Amino acid sequence: MRVFLIVGALLAMALLGVGLKLSHDIKKILQESLNHLAPHIHAAPFECSGFKHIKCVSAGVKEPNLGPIVVRLSEVKSHGLEFQLDLAHIKIPKRWAPKSAHCTITLQLENATLLTQSHCKAPGELEYALGLDARLKDPKRPLNLKALLQTNDLKSLQAHVETLDIDLKSQNFKAVLLPFLQESGDLKDPKDYDKALAQLQKSFQGVVIVGLMIAGLQEEVTHAQELLKTFNAFATNKSDHFGFTVRNKDSAFKPLEAFNSPWEFLPHLSLKVHP
Repeated sequence: MRVFLIVGALLAMALLGVGLKLSHDIKKILQESLNHLAPHIHAAPFECSGFKHIKCVSAGVKEPNLGPIVVRLSEVKSHGLEFQLDLAHIKIPKRWAPKSAHCTITLQLENATLLTQSHCKAPGELEYALGLDARLKDPKRPLNLKALLQTNDLKSLQAHVETLDIDLKSQNFKAVLLPFLQESGDLKDPKDYDKALAQLQKSFQGVVIVGLMIAGLQEEVTHAQELLKTFNAFATNKSDHFGFTVRNKDSAFKPLEAFNSPWEFLPHLSLKVHP
């Protein structure tokens, strides 16, 4: 999650400044900003083209093999923008890995706070749909587009993740999960799949549910049990989808470094399993 937030913050700094100056050099500004971002995600340099419809392309990332990466500006305003992010090919030889990805990311400044909404879809044998709503701010000074464009320092930024949505879909998730369990060492013989799955669920129940009770979140225990039940139906091909929403009930902003320890957020999270 911390990596996602850092990339989002870097994209904000790289792209929001575009709204400052809609002129002939907009491509130059955007290209320079994206190429400041590129080393942070180990991507090849970006090259931008177009005038009204600007598109910036990178050959992608070598390891893992992702690319090309295409960023398209959809809408530019004085206080924010919307852009499309596409990964044309994701070449990871795993059944769980998607084949490509498409994201819509909206960034909006409101009262010196950056509001971010990200929605991604990644098709494959296992299809992913991800959503993240978050806020970023600098506690030392109000955020503005010019400062976001010019600063390279993320240490001062703080984040508040509001909601995280995860939806998975597969016609045969058992075929996706089985080799993953074999690689992890949790499954030796494919015939013991159901037994290994039950053991994993038992371990999950012993850690998470007990943790919820210790944290005084008895009301979330029922939701966690529902999550286990829904995942079991997905893992045994009795259902073709699985998803949930995590909502943060704590309104406080946290330094980006805090997301290195997501378990610290457990007492403030509310879980909703998708039907």
